[in-house]
Amino acid sequence: MEDPIKMEYAVEMTCEGCIKDIKKTLSDIKGIQSISADLDNKTIVVEGTAQPSLIVDKLYSSGRTAIIRGTGLVDSNTPGAAVCILENYSKNDNKPIGITSGLVRFVQIRKNTCYLDISFNGEEKGYYGLSVHEFGALNNVPESCGRLYSSTTEAISSENAKYYNEEIIIQTDSNGQGKKWMECKGWVISDLIGRSVILRKLNEKLTEEKPTSVLAGIIARSAGLFQNSKVVCACSGRTLWEEDKEIRKSVKI
Repeated sequence: MEDPIKMEYAVEMTCEGCIKDIKKTLSDIKGIQSISADLDNKTIVVEGTAQPSLIVDKLYSSGRTAIIRGTGLVDSNTPGAAVCILENYSKNDNKPIGITSGLVRFVQIRKNTCYLDISFNGEEKGYYGLSVHEFGALNNVPESCGRLYSSTTEAISSENAKYYNEEIIIQTDSNGQGKKWMECKGWVISDLIGRSVILRKLNEKLTEEKPTSVLAGIIARSAGLFQNSKVVCACSGRTLWEEDKEIRKSVKI
């Protein structure tokens, strides 16, 4: 049986009634041992063995935006969370086109399991493939990003190498919105910091459609459990939930 983990989530709430609703929403998820809430900081901490993706999915389905802040599992010497901001690049170009086009959040929930929260908006319905590449160089996307990380000597020598080998497939909805949250067994954030992520358009056979542009970004360390109490984004003045909704709603591929 897996050891319990402690996860911190930023959740929209304004009163004690919100806290009661949140606890009720999560009450039927197996594996949750306890839920504590901090109304002032608008966070909840969930302890247990329940998958974070189930918790986030349940909160979103109830109409609340939920963002994982970190985990209490990882020691202070290991990056427990990371983020990758995806921008739109013309193929073989070093200048992004337009605004931020997507966001990938990484949280180390166990020593060999990483939680991913992926969101982007496409102009057309279809399939997209997300993959990690060996270099964090965006001067000539996608060639400058190098091979799939799993194909490098460094990764091959690691017991986790096989887990980086496949693309994560995401299907956009009728509005062209792509979002997915999932647990990736074998993914370790300390292996990924400084490497690049590429998101590309696929055809129905899940092979590349040879698009004129791709989304790309570099994985950077971010705050972990109880390390970030920020609620308002310094860049836009929006709350982090508004910022998350804005990214999910208005970014373009």
